[in-house]
Amino acid sequence: MGVERDSTRAWETIQASEKKGLWWEEPCKLFPFALDALDEGVMVIDAKGIIRIFNRAAAQLMGCPPEEALGRLCQEVCASSLCVRCPVFRLLQGEEVPSKDFHAILSHPQGYRLVWVHTILLHSPEGEVLGAMEIMRDVTRLQEAESQLEERHRFMGLVGRSRAMQEIYHLIELAAASTAPVLIQGEVGTGKELIAEAIHYASPRASRPLVKVDCSSLSEALLEVELFGDGQSPLSDLGETGMGRFQLADGGTLFLDGVEHLSPHLQARLLRALERREVERKGGVRTLKVDVRLIAATCSNLEEWVQQGRFRADLYYRLNVIPIRVPPLRERPEDILLLVEHFLNQQREKTGRAIQGIDEAAMRLLMEHSWPGNVRELQNALEYAFVVCQGDWIRPEHLPPALRQPLQLEPSLPERERILRALEQHHWRIRKAAQALGIDRTTLWRKMKRYGIRREF
Repeated sequence: MGVERDSTRAWETIQASEKKGLWWEEPCKLFPFALDALDEGVMVIDAKGIIRIFNRAAAQLMGCPPEEALGRLCQEVCASSLCVRCPVFRLLQGEEVPSKDFHAILSHPQGYRLVWVHTILLHSPEGEVLGAMEIMRDVTRLQEAESQLEERHRFMGLVGRSRAMQEIYHLIELAAASTAPVLIQGEVGTGKELIAEAIHYASPRASRPLVKVDCSSLSEALLEVELFGDGQSPLSDLGETGMGRFQLADGGTLFLDGVEHLSPHLQARLLRALERREVERKGGVRTLKVDVRLIAATCSNLEEWVQQGRFRADLYYRLNVIPIRVPPLRERPEDILLLVEHFLNQQREKTGRAIQGIDEAAMRLLMEHSWPGNVRELQNALEYAFVVCQGDWIRPEHLPPALRQPLQLEPSLPERERILRALEQHHWRIRKAAQALGIDRTTLWRKMKRYGIRREF
């Protein structure tokens, strides 16, 4: 039934076209059927802007039946964002138009549509301009999908389109809805603090404090006072001074960066605070109730530390309720281009300079670098390039020397040592290490086997 209905409509279109004086005397009866089978909208106008062909997809896009569109000026049918200065008319009048591909917003009875339009001028054999054909495609849903995807490329200050980053975004959402402790593990410069901030500001505690402590920067005595407060302060009983970070974070989130640096004594105190939800100031006699959500971060493999007796097992399991592993940048190279554009935009806004981008050779260096400092190193490299570059494009000579200079291996070193250094420099990426050594991958594998070299995880 649907086919019969479409065929009837197509035949009516032929008859309407004949009545309104189309260019041909005896139209091919298959032509309208072929047009109506297309998913793209097709509209043909003559040199005066009168619609002469209008297929089914065009009618659906514009919300106007073919019999009402044929013979009318296209501006009367196309309520479009481009009608004010129509590129089709400009082409018909011989004006230069930068591109024959356009995006337009069409007014439709059911709402606005975003449409991609491709325009083709129609000429007679003598070269006379007879009119123009517009091929239209509805990209509204595609644009919506790309917008949703773009949001997931940039989530709460984090940037990345890789599968690993998509999983982290999902874990952030899950963690934000909970009050359970979170343990973020990742190398230096991977963005652990940004993840902690994202969890806090996506959670119901967002209006309360996010208090950060760098456990690696203080001695044991100072860190104990920093975390739990000073009970020997003259006004500590009044609660006016001597407050520790646990109290300052009450109702909010406490972020402990470098948690592996806690001494056994402080590990015990932290475990007790988490289990009892109360703290006691150093040298104090009163216990203080606290409502704190804890997020810890580490650059170390704490599971190995537990096995080696360097970190309390009970504290590790208490912290590791929601584990988040942040992959190093070398494991997600598909994010480098997105990060580069993100940091370039940051530098443009910060400096006011309109550097257009990075040339192909410089981008190749960025893509091939192993990034031991991860995202932070990439950010610093681009900031350096902005300082050095005085032109419109960042080129290899504008990048930090470490990115431009190949690995320096002393010829006098024993071969086994040279291989180990190359592997460590390139984070055990066989292809990169082989290139640095000037050998192919098969040869490198054979030498690794000969010298008994294997990566210890």
